[in-house]
Amino acid sequence: MMNEKKTSFHYAWVMLISISLILGLAKGAITNGSSLFLTPVSTELGIGMGNLTLYLSVGAIMTLIVLPFAGKLFEKYDVRLLLTIAIILYPFFSRSRKNEMKLCLRKMLTETKKIRQKKTFMI
Repeated sequence: MMNEKKTSFHYAWVMLISISLILGLAKGAITNGSSLFLTPVSTELGIGMGNLTLYLSVGAIMTLIVLPFAGKLFEKYDVRLLLTIAIILYPFFSRSRKNEMKLCLRKMLTETKKIRQKKTFMI
């Protein structure tokens, strides 16, 4: 008798297809939904729509470029070591995000002061 191979459909393919669909639909919803907030965010921060979308585009392109190299590093080195290095280096490479956080914190503080002065509480 010859050695017969089974050609049944493996359950892992169902999982792969399901997870891909779920992530794809979620990412599409987030991407399309975020466009609703571009105008209010650009108005609130006092920057142009072009600058805001350029900032988001550069972030997406850098992610696209860096992810293959990050995957290779995660295969080669210990994940805990890489994450420790990333946590240590993060403050040095996140200057723009610090300024954004300062702007958001200032806005939150001024809004809370206004609410306290009015003595109204939001539920």
